[in-house]
Amino acid sequence: MWYDTGLALFSLIVGIIGTLLEHPPKWIKITIVCLLVGTGVFTILKAWEDEKDKDFMQTALIASLIPSNASYGGLSADVRSQFPRELDRIECNHGNQGMSCYLSSSTQLGRHATLVLNSSELSQMYANDLRGRPKVTAALVRDACDRSYNPTSLDEDFKDKVGILGTSVFFNMFAQWVDYNYDDSFGVKIMASNNGKSQDVYLSPSDLASFQQKRACDLFYDIEQSFRAKFKEQVTDEKH
Repeated sequence: MWYDTGLALFSLIVGIIGTLLEHPPKWIKITIVCLLVGTGVFTILKAWEDEKDKDFMQTALIASLIPSNASYGGLSADVRSQFPRELDRIECNHGNQGMSCYLSSSTQLGRHATLVLNSSELSQMYANDLRGRPKVTAALVRDACDRSYNPTSLDEDFKDKVGILGTSVFFNMFAQWVDYNYDDSFGVKIMASNNGKSQDVYLSPSDLASFQQKRACDLFYDIEQSFRAKFKEQVTDEKH
């Protein structure tokens, strides 16, 4: 607000002086020049502030976007397009907090990848699709797959994605969505249930630390297998 007021005041003063004085003395000319410079500075500051506000509003808007269920088919296709053709099998499922995709090859045993995307990344992908920006989406997917995680650090993003993956694996095995929680004190907890009875399953800090530091798609594949083994051992009535 004060930028606008300052610009209006400077413009008014310069206009009045320029109108009333046809041949102003030197000190007034210097004053006018200073005022013009000040006006230019104010204009630059205002443009900078407006751009900051624009970026903030754009970030806030994107963060609030929730993809519709129908749009997840397009998001899955976005994921599929970023992997080699040999990984011709893909299964993605999504909950409220994110999406996990399991990729494998029908012709090459041992070719696989597990991608985990949190809600923020999905919102960005959805916004890019709406705005027709496939290259930005492609870069986001590649970064989510190729970034390296150190399981011993237990950073927030890593624990959150482990929780997203755990609930996705549980749904994949039992056709039921469950919740998750995490903390440095206990690791990641999947709040599983069986016939209405709680059967929480944990990946403890020591469990997580046992995984080697790798690129995300390889690390999450290893963690996926660990979840599958734990669910099979600790939760009964597996459907498939």
